[in-house]
Amino acid sequence: MKTSFLIALFLTLSSGLMAADEIRYNDASSVNLASVRGAKATASENIQKTVPPYFALHNTYGEIRFSNNYGPCWWMMEFPQPYSVSGLRISFRDVIKSVGFKVKLSSDQLNDAAWDSVKPVFDFKGPLVADGSTGRGIATCSFKAAKAKFIRIEFYGHNGSEEGNAGKDHNDLVLSCIQVWGPDNPVMSPAISMAQTACAGGSCTIDDASIKSPTGCPDLVDDNAPWRKDFGNNHLGFWAKGSPADEKTVQTDKPCRMIVTLNHRSNVEAVAFAGIVRDRKDRPRDMKVYTSRDEIGESWTLQKELKDIEGGEYEEMVFAKPAVAKRVRFDVERVWNPNVDANIKAAQGHLAEVYVFGSPLPPDFKFTLKNDSMISGQIVDAKGSPIRTIFTAQPFKAGTYGIEWDGLNDLGVRMPPGEYVWRILNNPATYANPAAIGNTASPATVNQNPSDIEAVAVDAEGNAYTANMWEEAAQDFRKWSRDDGRHLLDSRAEIRNGNPNGMPYGIAVDDKYIYCTVTAHGANFQQDLRRFNIADGKLAPFSACAATKGIIVLVNDFPDRKVPQGTPEADAKEIITPLRGLAVSADRIFVTDACNGKIHSFNKTTGAPVVSFNVKLPHAIAIDAAGQLWVGHEHGKITIFSQDG
Repeated sequence: MKTSFLIALFLTLSSGLMAADEIRYNDASSVNLASVRGAKATASENIQKTVPPYFALHNTYGEIRFSNNYGPCWWMMEFPQPYSVSGLRISFRDVIKSVGFKVKLSSDQLNDAAWDSVKPVFDFKGPLVADGSTGRGIATCSFKAAKAKFIRIEFYGHNGSEEGNAGKDHNDLVLSCIQVWGPDNPVMSPAISMAQTACAGGSCTIDDASIKSPTGCPDLVDDNAPWRKDFGNNHLGFWAKGSPADEKTVQTDKPCRMIVTLNHRSNVEAVAFAGIVRDRKDRPRDMKVYTSRDEIGESWTLQKELKDIEGGEYEEMVFAKPAVAKRVRFDVERVWNPNVDANIKAAQGHLAEVYVFGSPLPPDFKFTLKNDSMISGQIVDAKGSPIRTIFTAQPFKAGTYGIEWDGLNDLGVRMPPGEYVWRILNNPATYANPAAIGNTASPATVNQNPSDIEAVAVDAEGNAYTANMWEEAAQDFRKWSRDDGRHLLDSRAEIRNGNPNGMPYGIAVDDKYIYCTVTAHGANFQQDLRRFNIADGKLAPFSACAATKGIIVLVNDFPDRKVPQGTPEADAKEIITPLRGLAVSADRIFVTDACNGKIHSFNKTTGAPVVSFNVKLPHAIAIDAAGQLWVGHEHGKITIFSQDG
C-alpha cells in the first residue's frame, strides 16, 4: 500500500463564492423529466376515460388503457420548457408481451397531420423485458440527444400485431408509467424535484408507528432512477392514524414523519407527493409540512397544513412564500384507511414519491480539487478546535464544489458569531487489497470473511476478537491470531441458532470468557448480554439468570418502539442498538445501555446486578489502570466515572 502525508487546506468563511445558478444536477441522466413540475400529457381519442393521460407521469400503480384493438394509438407529454432528451422507458401491464411504437420529438405544438411528417428518433418493435418484481414489461429506448418540448409516442401494435400478424390475448394496450431522461446537467430550478437522490443528493428518513421505525426510505425520493430494474416499484408503506368507521377505535397519536434532507440549501416554493393509486385509498388524509434551515436539530417552521385531502394521484402544496430550507418534513397525521391494525394501533398508508421544488442558494464555502481525491471536511473555530464534521472520507472528482454550514456544532448547538474556518483533509494515498483476513486460516474461511464487523476486542496476549452481527457463515464472533491473522475460533452458530437466536454487535474478553451483546430477532428484538467459553466458544450461562436461560436481558422487546417522537436520527440509531459498549474488570462486566440511558454493571461470575447509574446515550466504555470508567456518550462527550458512578 502506498502512503503519503495528509494535506490540510484552510479556507476562510465567505458567502456568494459560487452563484446559485451554477448549481446543477450532478447526473442529469438520472433526472426523470417526465415528473417535472408543470408537465402535461394528452392521448389519442381511443384512450379509456377512467384514467387521464397524465397518470403516467408519476410512479404510481394503475394503468392507462387504450381501446385500440391491437391497432394504433398515441400518448404525448409536454414539458413546461424545452429539455435535452436522449432516452425513455415505458412500463406495460403484464398482459402486454410485445409492442411496436415510434418516438417523435418537437419543439413546437403540432397537429396530427404535422406529426405524421416528423421523423422518429427511435422505433421500438419486439418483446418486452420483465421488471422482475411485478411482472410488468419494460421497453427502453436510447437515441441521439435533441431539445424538445413535446414527446409523442405513437403505438402501432402489440402482442404480435406490431409485426403485421393477428394480435392475441389482450385487445387493449395497457401501460402504467413512463420515464424520460437526457444527457444535460440542467440548472437546478423549481421545475425539477430536488428530492431525487441520484441527482440532487436528496435523502429521506421515516419515523412512524411501526416497529421498524425510524429508518431511511430512499425509494420515496429516487424518482425512477433509470437503472432500476423494477422501475421504482418499491413504494413506501407507512403507519399512521387511520379513518375507521368507529371513531372510538384505540389508535396511536404518533404521526408518520418523513424528513427529506436536500443536498443544497434552497428557497423552497412548493412540495408534492404522488400516491400509488388514483383514488384516496391508503393516501394521506391530514398532513402538515415543515421546513428547517438546519441540517440537524429540531428547529422547524410550519409552512402548510391540509386536512381531508381528497384524491388524485398527485398532490402539490404551494407555500405562501418561498422558505429557506435544508430539510423538509412531511407529517402525515391521518390516512384514508379504515382498517386499523390491532397490534400497531394504526392504519397503513402508501406513497410513491415526494417532491421538493425550489431554487438552491449560494454555498457558504467553495473549494477546488485539481485531481480526484478522498477528502474529509470540517468546520473549526479560530483556535483550530473542531466544531462540525461535514463529511468524512468521501470520494470527490476533480472540480469545484460548494459546501454549506448551518451554524450548528456536532451536538446541534448554534454557535455564536465569530471567525470559523472550513478545513479540508485530503488523502491522496492509493490502496491495494492483496488479501482478506482469514484466507489462510485453519479451518479455511475462503469466501466466508466477516461481512459486518460491529466491534473488536483484544485479549491479554494480543489476539483480536470480532462481533460480526449478521454472519452468513454463522460465525457470529471470531478469534484472530495476533501473529498472522489466522482464524483461530468462532461461535459456530451459538448466537444465530441460540435460544433465542440473534446477532452480536458488542464484544469484550477476559482470560476465560467472551462476552457479547446481542439483538435477538428471535425474541421481539430483545437486547441482551451473553457469555461464552473462550476455550471452545460454547455458551456459558450466568447462574443468576436461570429465568432468562442464563442470559442477562437489558431491553425485553422492540427498542425501536421506545424511541420518542421527534428524536434525531443519530440518537434513534443509538437507542435501537443500545448495548454498544462492554468492558471487563477483575470482578465485573460493564455495559452501556443507550435505550435506558444507563451504565450497568454485573458480577461477571454469576451475572447478578451490582449497580446502574444514569448516562445519556452512552456508546463506548473502557477501564483505565486505576479502575476508572471512561464513557463516550451523546456522540461527542467523554466523562470519567468511578465504577459505582
